[in-house]
Amino acid sequence: MALDFPVFAALAITLGVKHAFDADHLVAVSNLLTRRAGLDRALSLGAAWAAGHLVTAAVVSAALFFLAGDVLPAILRRMELLVPVMLIVVGLLALGAEYRRFHLHRHEHADGGPPHRHFHFHVKESHRHGAMAGIGVVHGLASNDELLVVLLVGLGASSWWSVFAGVALFSLGVLVGMLLYSAGVHFADERIGSRWTAPALNVFFAFASLGYAIYLLAGGEGLNLLDGWVRPG
Repeated sequence: MALDFPVFAALAITLGVKHAFDADHLVAVSNLLTRRAGLDRALSLGAAWAAGHLVTAAVVSAALFFLAGDVLPAILRRMELLVPVMLIVVGLLALGAEYRRFHLHRHEHADGGPPHRHFHFHVKESHRHGAMAGIGVVHGLASNDELLVVLLVGLGASSWWSVFAGVALFSLGVLVGMLLYSAGVHFADERIGSRWTAPALNVFFAFASLGYAIYLLAGGEGLNLLDGWVRPG
């Protein structure tokens, strides 16, 4: 390895934590995190996102190592368009869910009034985790600058096992970062939560997702909450 293992491991994990705080990651996952009660559920959603990110980060890293040429990097650069598209979808679905426009069923009132139909949005717990993992898959395909730093600077990408060691340690950092953020969202929501703040947060993150997607499509560079605090090298 180009660096001693302890130094390399610290670099990989630190950059993984930083990577988790990319703005496109946070606005997307927040649309699901703010809709869950309980710290265990928030953490499990964060872990589902990290698992999805790990899958594509590993596949992309292996492909870059084993497949020579400039075609794959060019394809991966084009995949960056998937992120704003995904953010638009997430934002629109979040707004639709908030205004209860997705499912129609009969509803009886406790006051004995006649039953009538309401729109409601119901998502099973497994579907929420699947959606979060899918968001992670898209993010893993499209944005891994810090991972490339780990592989090219830290390792020199000299062997297949060193590549996968880099991906594993980087992904551990990504998991830690997302779990920290998920816990932070949960405790913040719990502290300020009320009958009206929860819908307000949901709408805020939905519009944040749409707004950030427009920013990226307009040519804006990706933002990271830890820039200035954690820098490679």
